[in-house]
Amino acid sequence: MKRILSLLVWMILGGATLFGQDIDPRTTYPIDSCIYFMQPGVYKVRSVGTLPNGNLGVSVNFQSVGNADLVFMGRGNFLIDPNDLPVGLTLSVDDTGNMLVGVPDSPPGGGDWPDGPLPVPIVINGFLNKVGATLFDPPLAITMQVPLITIMDNTQ
Repeated sequence: MKRILSLLVWMILGGATLFGQDIDPRTTYPIDSCIYFMQPGVYKVRSVGTLPNGNLGVSVNFQSVGNADLVFMGRGNFLIDPNDLPVGLTLSVDDTGNMLVGVPDSPPGGGDWPDGPLPVPIVINGFLNKVGATLFDPPLAITMQVPLITIMDNTQ
C-alpha cells in the first residue's frame, strides 16, 4: 500500500511540474501535427469588410505554388481578428501573401476525388504566413469557407 501511495504522490508532483512549465508560442505552431502536411499557396485579397463584432471578413483568390504533383486554385472567405495582425498592418483589396492550406484528399465516404471541382462549399483549415512583406511568426490560423476550388492530382 505504501508503494502505491508513494507512486501516486510522485506522479502528481511530476504532472504538476510539467503543467507549470512555460512553452514559448514562437517555437510551437498552433497545430504541430498537421502544419507540415499542409500545401503552400499564394493569395490575393478580393474584398475586406468589417463585421459588427469588429472582425474582418476577407475574401481571397488562392492557388498552389511549388508542387507540380498537386495543383489547386479557388476562392475562399475567412474571418480574422484585426488584433491578431501586427501593429500597423491592415488587410486591403489587392494585398497578396503566402498561406498554408489543408487540401482535402478524399470525400467523406472514402474513395478519391476525380480531377476537377469538389462539391462545395467546403471548409478548409490553414495558416496565413505572410501579407505583403510582413512575415507572421507564428503563422495566423484561419478556417476558410471555400465556395469554389479545383484540385488536380498529377501523380498518376
